[in-house]
Amino acid sequence: MALLLAAAVAGCGSLSSLSTETRSEEILWQSVHLLDSAQTYSIARDPDCYRETVVDPLIGRHPTPAAVIGWSIAFAGLHWVVTSLLADHPTEERLWQALTIGSTSYWVWHNTRIGIRPFGHNEPQLGACRDMPPTPSPTPVPPPPARPPPPSRQ
Repeated sequence: MALLLAAAVAGCGSLSSLSTETRSEEILWQSVHLLDSAQTYSIARDPDCYRETVVDPLIGRHPTPAAVIGWSIAFAGLHWVVTSLLADHPTEERLWQALTIGSTSYWVWHNTRIGIRPFGHNEPQLGACRDMPPTPSPTPVPPPPARPPPPSRQ
């Protein structure tokens, strides 16, 4: 936790060299990335129901919490470095921010839709967990009405 705080403080000091718009975009991406990282951490805590599919070549389909934290910090730093390098190229910097904010936001939305909760218990879709029986429906479904017996032939 202290490492995260130190990285955040160091990054905030360096953000002052960026334009106001670029700084706002970078803070927005870092915030969305934090949510995505929290969701990925939640995946790591629930390997029987979820697997990582986007950065799995880097951290694996079932990453450890430590791998998720390491990846998240490294990627946050890399994003800031690329943003800083593009600061003198506004068109490319806007494209970079649009692509990364858009794609990261999409994955946060997707993860939420499939039941990944970053700061609580995940709510997997019915049948998503391989070792868990499907959750029964909260409202019991009544059986279909009985069919009358066929007429007897005499």
